[in-house]
Parts: sequence; structure tokens; C-alpha cells
Amino acid sequence: MGESEKHKKLKHYARMMLMSMGFEDDEIYEEYGVSFKGHQEGSFSKKSYIIDVCGISKTINGRSIAIECGHSDATKLVQIKPFFDEVIHLPYDVTFEVDKSYEVIDKFKKRIKDLETDLYESEKTINKLNTKISYLETFKEKFEKYYPLLRLIAAIFYDENETYILNNDVRYKIMNEAEKYFKEFFEE
Repeated sequence: MGESEKHKKLKHYARMMLMSMGFEDDEIYEEYGVSFKGHQEGSFSKKSYIIDVCGISKTINGRSIAIECGHSDATKLVQIKPFFDEVIHLPYDVTFEVDKSYEVIDKFKKRIKDLETDLYESEKTINKLNTKISYLETFKEKFEKYYPLLRLIAAIFYDENETYILNNDVRYKIMNEAEKYFKEFFEE
């Protein structure tokens, strides 16, 4: 037999109540099990209950609240009391004036997570750009250092009309000599 819509709705209200009391979503549990040894009809036996919804705070002085929804045995409510700071019973005939502020809070929490993700992605992009900027600044410094050499090589190879003025053997010797400077340029 499945859970009725009324019972699901009460559990939803119980969850909203706990959130309005300050419990975080990961501190709210549904179908929470509690087991203990109890004395019944002259003997000790193990007793287990399933709590519909409960909030258990993770802080050191955290509080715990159990909420039973719909029909609930009074004995159960009494027996689970030692495990919780407060036990609340929400019968089927209860009506609620729902505070929608938790929905706004959830939207803000989601927006904050989205912004944190965007911030992380932006920081990654900034780091990549800073790395590129650093490389370009280093390249610019090298280029400025070797620019006169490049101009000299260009002047040796070309005249004002941009035609070659040296034969291949002379150009080859100059290029071999300049090669060590270019290696230094790209290895720095």
C-alpha cells in the first residue's frame, strides 16, 4: 500500500516547518529509523519506529525535532520523545498557512551557487589570461632586446627597394651567426 497524497502533503509541510525553524535541507530526514530496547509485558524487547520527518542539526549544540504526520499512536509519540528535543504531531485535519519565504530562500541559495560557479569559471579564465599576458610581456621584452638585430639582418639582406643585395653564401653565413641569437630569444 502506497503513501496517500494527504500524508505526502503533511510530510511536505513538516519539511517546510523544519526549514522555517532553521534546519538546512541536508539536516532534514524522512522515514528516519529509531530503535531501542524496551520493557514490554514482563520482558525486554527491541522496539523500532520510523519517524515521518525529523530535523537533526549538525552543530555541537544542535537540536533535533521529530514530526509525525497523519494518524499516529500516542505510545509511539511518548516512546520516541527521549531521542528528540521536541516531538510534533500533525494530524490529517490540521490546516496550514504556508510561509513562502523558504521558496525565496531556496531561490537565493540556488542563485548564490550559480554565482559561485560563475566566479570559479571567471577566476579560471582570469588565470589563463594572466598567463597569456605574462607570456606576451616576456615576448615583448625579448623582441625589444633583439629588434636592433632583426633590423640589421633586414638591412643586410634588402636595400631600399626591398631587393636582395647579397649572394646566397653571404646570407647563409649571416643566418648561421644570427641563429644562436634566435635560439637564445626563444629559449629565454
